[in-house]
Amino acid sequence: MRKLFRGKYQPLVLLVLMIALGAVTAQISQIAFLVGMGAFAIGMYRTILRRNRGGEAHLFAGFIVGAEVYLRMSFAGLPWEFGKIAVFLLLLTGWVVEKKHKPFPLLFLVYLLLLLPGIFVPNWESIAHFKKEFMFTFFGEVVLVMSVFYFYKRTLSLEDMVRFVRWILLGVIVTSALLFLKTPDYGSIHYGGGSNFAASGGFGPNQVAAILGLGMVLIGYALLTGRKIFVYRTIDVGMLLLFTLQGLFTLSRGGLIAAISSLVLGIVLLYLYNIKQAMHLLHIRFTHIVILGLVFSFAFFVSNNISSGAVERRYINTDKYGQQIKEDYTTKRGDIVLADWKTFLDHSITGAGIGGGRVYRAEDTGISAAHVELSRLPAEHGILGLFALAIMLLFPVWMFFRSKNAITRFTLVVFTGYGVLTMTHNAMRLALPSFLYGAGFIWILIENKHMKLKGRG
Repeated sequence: MRKLFRGKYQPLVLLVLMIALGAVTAQISQIAFLVGMGAFAIGMYRTILRRNRGGEAHLFAGFIVGAEVYLRMSFAGLPWEFGKIAVFLLLLTGWVVEKKHKPFPLLFLVYLLLLLPGIFVPNWESIAHFKKEFMFTFFGEVVLVMSVFYFYKRTLSLEDMVRFVRWILLGVIVTSALLFLKTPDYGSIHYGGGSNFAASGGFGPNQVAAILGLGMVLIGYALLTGRKIFVYRTIDVGMLLLFTLQGLFTLSRGGLIAAISSLVLGIVLLYLYNIKQAMHLLHIRFTHIVILGLVFSFAFFVSNNISSGAVERRYINTDKYGQQIKEDYTTKRGDIVLADWKTFLDHSITGAGIGGGRVYRAEDTGISAAHVELSRLPAEHGILGLFALAIMLLFPVWMFFRSKNAITRFTLVVFTGYGVLTMTHNAMRLALPSFLYGAGFIWILIENKHMKLKGRG
């Protein structure tokens, strides 16, 4: 048994274990409490015990990021923001206890300081009100800064990077397994013109699709860097197909569009910047791109056929008669951005304060909660929020040109790209965008013909 957990087939054993956990949780929801608390407790223990020599902090934090929707949709008694808290504490602990020199960008300390005044703008009704808004609205930014501090110039071999990806995917897999069992037969579901709660296991389709999109991104990343996650490529491709199908059935477009866009953007920017290096270091060949295209196309064809055309109508924004059903393709995200911009113009110095944009959004759109983090920052933090937004968007661009090898650039674009794109439709409801944004700043070590490491970042 020990050989199974430590040998070549360890990834397959873990894959089966995650599927089993998802199946058991469908019958006994409290199992999710044990999974979440167990992952956090064991992660903290091993991080401190080994002083994070094996990257225990980011491995266990990655699993929790992948499993965050699983923990929420189980309603097993964990705090709603458990994922953000656990990820923050794990990364902070790992960053503090490890011995090696830890460079970090002071610019993101400035980023956090720019946002802090927004805490003091609102007139808080009670401590409970402050706590709720702080955790829901602001703590995602704290996790983002911690993620950047932890991952900035952290050097990993490509094999270690794939191991990291696998740990995140294990969380996505347990989510997918639970979702599969909690969802009725897809052919029997009534598909309307919006996101579908029935096809997302009765939980929020936007969050479910974001996690499934994460799975798509990670498997696509491994495929395009020529690595296998679960021993056999057919298993990886099968998981990619499953995540894509499940995501399409939710009819929540943001997660899937963000996933495909980040992969395409990574490929395009890499080849435009240095096609020779990209061809030499990456395994992005025509066949790999064709495999991705075939999987996505086949998933679209199957899901559209089972849903009697609902998937296609959702993505082209028409009803069964071919008529446009919504003037705003973004499902009011555009209106939310305009409302936030109006709030910024009215409160350009201090902003409306964290959570203060709710009233103005509700007045203009009927939706109070933030959905677009990029417009929430200036709306609720004023001119300081605008500066913070500039740091968030421009720092990855600067790092792209500083990186010295293609895989590091590809990692940066795909990971930070998916993180930022998730912020455009899901704000920071999950720890996912903050964590993935920071993980984009990992530097990948490349092995040459003589198995010596080279090309740091």
